[in-house]
Amino acid sequence: MVSEDCDDLIAMREKLLLLIRNETGVMDATDDTTIEALGVDSLDFICLLQAIRDKFGPISTETATEARTVGDLIAAVKVC
Repeated sequence: MVSEDCDDLIAMREKLLLLIRNETGVMDATDDTTIEALGVDSLDFICLLQAIRDKFGPISTETATEARTVGDLIAAVKVC
């Protein structure tokens, strides 16, 4: 069962990373890419959060706004 859980987390991470890449146009974004490097302004960031919520469910706005990297955003989704 642990293997399936890990596989699910890996699949979710990859889907989330793909969504972030598609929404921002930064196709080489990785976990270490900063939110600033994505080139999103505050409105774009809210739209990105909404796209994440639509696909993956609830994500804390407070936690998401504290995110500094794509990896932080991914972690915020996993926490919820």
